Amino acid sequence: MKRILFLLSAACLATGVAARADAPPASPSPEDLVAMRKGGMDMSTAVLAGAGAIANGDGPLKALALPVRGLVNWADALPSTFPAGSGDVADSRAKPEIWSDWAGFTARAEEFRRATGAMQAAVAANDRDALVSALASTKAACKGCHDSYQIPPARRPGD
Repeated sequence: MKRILFLLSAACLATGVAARADAPPASPSPEDLVAMRKGGMDMSTAVLAGAGAIANGDGPLKALALPVRGLVNWADALPSTFPAGSGDVADSRAKPEIWSDWAGFTARAEEFRRATGAMQAAVAANDRDALVSALASTKAACKGCHDSYQIPPARRPGD
């Protein structure tokens, strides 16, 4: 349980872009936006893994309050991390369809936002069954968006 909480906390902390002490922050560059998106995706993976363990009985639901709040905040901010031109970074896996089908993309993002909100409500109500359902909806929202709008990772030899 402590390991899960540590991983969730570390993932939440890892989502930010380093602040610059020598100047006020500027608008994020496309590279910064890709780094934010990757951090948010990594945080999502860690929170969903921890939530899955807890949903299956490995700890109290209240332990998810902070990580799930971070996931809800990420879901709220997600579309804003995809302004035009931010897919032109070498290590971005964003498909051009994000921008050519903005309505479809934002509809998928809204599904994710609603599902994470349901996770938050389940945790607040201490309702394990509702968490299991909301977790499945959240994972389905992630998969649906990635299937449509994310370039699959490059296959490594032996995979």
